[in-house]
Amino acid sequence: MRAAVEGAIHPDALILSAPMLCIQTGGLPLSVNHIFARFMVWMGGGERQAWKVSEKPMSAIRLRAKILTHDADRYADELAWWEKRPGVKLGPPSWHWIERAIASIRLLDEPGTLENMQIPTLLMATSADQLVSTRRIMSDAKRLPHSETLLFGREAAHELLREADGVRDKCITAMNRFMDINAPKK
Repeated sequence: MRAAVEGAIHPDALILSAPMLCIQTGGLPLSVNHIFARFMVWMGGGERQAWKVSEKPMSAIRLRAKILTHDADRYADELAWWEKRPGVKLGPPSWHWIERAIASIRLLDEPGTLENMQIPTLLMATSADQLVSTRRIMSDAKRLPHSETLLFGREAAHELLREADGVRDKCITAMNRFMDINAPKK
């Protein structure tokens, strides 16, 4: 989203799946999370992992699959890649990454930032997302002058395109329709 609103990219249309327009903040204001992340970087902990395991703070690695997808085979495929190529396993983010991510999120808060973007945008999300804020995705969609949303409930976790076929198929159908309308083949 940042690249599009800043004019770094100029696509005919944009499709975002569970975009990180805001992270789950554990009930604290985003600004408090940002202050803490900046403090950790300032204290020299910028390259240190922000938490021990998984994508979500305080979640056990055994719960990771449930946070990401309901499709056991697609999740197992990721684990197979980790075994085959250990370098693709990213692990938890660093405090520097967290600080920069929140700074990026806060830039999108600026009045006129999203309101002036003219690129047709499809935002796909799930209300059951435990990593990004679905509330923020839906409110930002209202700020975009040319946006559509595809919202799922408990049947979908964060990684919509790695979900069970029912969800994944709806995403692909919506994406194809959106692109046919907004970026037809020339």
